[in-house]
Amino acid sequence: MPYATNIGVKIHYQIEGTGQPLIMLHGLLGNSKIYRINGFVDILKRDYKLIPIDLRGFGKSDKPHDASEYSYRTIIDDVIAVLDAAEVDQVHLYGHSFGGWFTYGLAYYYPNRIKSLIISDGVPGRGVAEGLPPLASYQEGIAAHKSFSEEVKKELLKNDLDAFAAISEWLTLEGLEIFDFIDSAIEQINLPTLLLVSNVSEASDEIRLLKKTAEYVKDAKYIQFKELKHLDLSNKSEIVVPHMLDFLASVPD
Repeated sequence: MPYATNIGVKIHYQIEGTGQPLIMLHGLLGNSKIYRINGFVDILKRDYKLIPIDLRGFGKSDKPHDASEYSYRTIIDDVIAVLDAAEVDQVHLYGHSFGGWFTYGLAYYYPNRIKSLIISDGVPGRGVAEGLPPLASYQEGIAAHKSFSEEVKKELLKNDLDAFAAISEWLTLEGLEIFDFIDSAIEQINLPTLLLVSNVSEASDEIRLLKKTAEYVKDAKYIQFKELKHLDLSNKSEIVVPHMLDFLASVPD
């Protein structure tokens, strides 16, 4: 089971398939296994060398219980530690929701390591600085979600309560700074970019940042799925993956 290490924290990743490397970053409460269960991996690994990562605090990665062991830049460097451990120089980068936040930082700090970006509802709102709702409220929503399989629900309900509390504390401290950084970093990104957008409220901070990305990033492709809720973007591979493949095939070698 492969791991990379950054500042003493082990980050779990896997490699599946062959071809150009594609990093996959999951959303909050998720883990890399979700993409196998939901069919993303089976389709994408036919043409790409997939590297799904468990972000720190989730899946099979270490789960620090101290908020000081989480930061935006630290998690960005976790991803770079995986690239180095896997001996991969440059990758396509996919991030959904919480995972998408780090695509902006990776494109900003390490543009030479990133070939293209796929951002799936991957921006925070200003409310992130208020911290996260209690884990129990997320779990209630997961249990009631009709489009999640029981296998997906099982994975989403595995989260470490103390790690989640540390992540919430970290976001209370750094959340607004992350929002402002992404708002500014958008104007500096110069990479092929695909934006996958759910039926996000047109009045939200999230939609503003996603539309700003489409405006500022040259030749960015913006696809909104009016029929999909936020969580469905990482659940409906049969709808989402064909757009990913079309975009990846268009990125110059």
